[in-house]
Amino acid sequence: MKYGNNALSDYRILLQGMEKSRFHNGGRLRFGPDGKLYASMGDAQSGSRAQDKHSLNGKILRINPDGTIPSDNPFGNAVWSLGHRAAIRSPASWYVTAGG
Repeated sequence: MKYGNNALSDYRILLQGMEKSRFHNGGRLRFGPDGKLYASMGDAQSGSRAQDKHSLNGKILRINPDGTIPSDNPFGNAVWSLGHRAAIRSPASWYVTAGG
């Protein structure tokens, strides 16, 4: 991605299809120690989305830096963890390490 003349260019959409709302949007991004990109997504004010494995809302999402889905994601899509109403905590606290 490049920034010049007050505009972004050469950008690429890595993931799309999330619902939006005035509240519960989440939106934190962080690369994990595994090199994957993690994103928090709120439920967009619809709690049922958080439990729906096919919805990207109410989840912690995990993708490769190029936007592809890691082969070891639990549901075969971008969903890494589900059931988050308003996933806004710091991504630094998402990582699980050996023994903890």
